[in-house]
Amino acid sequence: MPKLFFISHSSEDDAFVTQLAKSLRAEGFATWVDHENIAPAAYWRDKIKKAMEQAVSCLLVLSPQSIRSHGVLVEWHYFFRERKPILPILFGLKEPDIPYELVLIQYVDFGSMRCKIDGI
Repeated sequence: MPKLFFISHSSEDDAFVTQLAKSLRAEGFATWVDHENIAPAAYWRDKIKKAMEQAVSCLLVLSPQSIRSHGVLVEWHYFFRERKPILPILFGLKEPDIPYELVLIQYVDFGSMRCKIDGI
């Protein structure tokens, strides 16, 4: 069974995250995304907590929307506290706007990438 990657993001970035998760799964990675993995009427908080516990790492999509999201903040702080790797992905966010707790972590900047991955 592949290691699970939890994708933390703002719901305003769902289209990008859906495509990102699809591309990663096509390469053999297991991903967990709230809007794909939580059934209607399920208690979101419990499902998210369980997924974070099972995940080996957090793919943190940093966008102008996600850095203002309390839910995203709680998610990446969980991974930070548990000493699980956080892999920041800049999506419409400039380097100076990265939260200071994350500035020393290497990130991928989708805004400056010249390659195209399944329409991303």
